[in-house]
Amino acid sequence: MTNLRIVEPGTEPNRITTALFQGELLVFQHLASLAQLLEQTRAAVETALETSDPLRAEQNFAPAEFRRRCVALRKVIEQDASIQGLWRAVLGEIGFDADDCFHDRLRLRIVPSKAVPEGRVIRPLPLHRDTWGSGIMAQVNWWLPIYPLTETRTMKLWPEAFDKPVANSSRTWDFEQLMSGGQRDYPMLPSTNETMGTPVSVTIKPGEVLAFAAAHLHAGINDTSGLSRISFDTRTVWQEDLIAGRAAPNVDGQGKDQHWSWFTPPRNHGRSEKTKQEQQTGATS
Repeated sequence: MTNLRIVEPGTEPNRITTALFQGELLVFQHLASLAQLLEQTRAAVETALETSDPLRAEQNFAPAEFRRRCVALRKVIEQDASIQGLWRAVLGEIGFDADDCFHDRLRLRIVPSKAVPEGRVIRPLPLHRDTWGSGIMAQVNWWLPIYPLTETRTMKLWPEAFDKPVANSSRTWDFEQLMSGGQRDYPMLPSTNETMGTPVSVTIKPGEVLAFAAAHLHAGINDTSGLSRISFDTRTVWQEDLIAGRAAPNVDGQGKDQHWSWFTPPRNHGRSEKTKQEQQTGATS
């Protein structure tokens, strides 16, 4: 894989986010808490799918039953205090105090190789920048496999599009309409049909973590191998980036609002909230 740079855990977090907001793709290895996280997660996955080979579990169930099990498992993982706590420990090993970050829950993603009826939460995400939906240019995405990947069963990023605009649906996409549930097939996020440059297929190993700016153009992919892709993804915003004004460039996002409701705020939320308000009114911090 080109474009991926390995960074030692414990690096100063401002150096990490500065690199990310310049478009770098960073990989972290040798994280003791991550080994525990993977062990606990695999046990939960294999119990829920009733197999020691969960990558092939989609072949063992009718599509609707496989979807039901995956959706239920996703909820179990999101509500598991131990697993979520281990992810906070992983962030700490990387260099971020989770108490200083706006953070989303660690979310399980299972992408089968075949179509699943009503598989909204277990299908590959379309080509998008997360920032088109969140509107938060200081957002960082974290992505990690639970089982081995292949180049045709993973996620792709388009690094050459990082600072170049592409046509997208962020101007017309409406967060409130999504959350209302009134339109069953309403898009989960703004997206595009355009690509730019050569994509990078992410084939990091279980036990490694990829970090990238949410402004990167990326998409999930799957193949017809009969194997599912099982991975984690989540998002953070480090409040020190808000205070310092560090963020990725907004080259084509046209959303009107920032959607902080996706995140649990840091413990000393007032400090970052004040800074955010100052930035929005044009004041300097």
